Amino acid sequence: MCLILCEGKYDTLFLQQVIENSSELETDRYTGKEGDKLYQQQDYMESFEYKPEEVLLKGESGKDFQLQIYKNQLLDFDRKYNSHFLLWDLDGAEPENKFEKYETHLEQRFEAHKPVNLEMEIESENELFYSIKLTGQIADYQFETPVIAFKTNLEEEADINHQEHNEEQKTERTKELASNDSVLEFFESKLLQEIS
Repeated sequence: MCLILCEGKYDTLFLQQVIENSSELETDRYTGKEGDKLYQQQDYMESFEYKPEEVLLKGESGKDFQLQIYKNQLLDFDRKYNSHFLLWDLDGAEPENKFEKYETHLEQRFEAHKPVNLEMEIESENELFYSIKLTGQIADYQFETPVIAFKTNLEEEADINHQEHNEEQKTERTKELASNDSVLEFFESKLLQEIS
């Protein structure tokens, strides 16, 4: 079973479509809504262990919620899932900016469990995405988190305007991006080989 933490519901829809277009894997999507209690989200994630789906796509209603779940659940990921990934929107910034935020939050969260180390390696990129690997250590626990990062964000790449497009149009544009040949090729080599 694989967990992929995303920033929002269209990210989960995008990945679900990519996976359906490229494999026979079953997926389940859960998007935390603003106001959801963290424990409700964690209960849902734990209940997934008993479901038949092979990939849980978890949307977090924003970057800060994604980081919160990651730092609070990280030590349980290896026990609960065969693998885990992150999908980031960089919004035009360098990957190092996002990495530094994650590094700072993990150091603060696990301050009592030194050493806390986190490193980032950019493994490859194309015109839309980076493939990144986070590796780290919290006391004796070592971990690795693959990341696929939009250089901009899903909405920009799918040409979604939240003021002008209705739900159906946003969904259609997201699905269209997920069926793009270069997108599928990138995800097949960077994500699907890892979880198949």
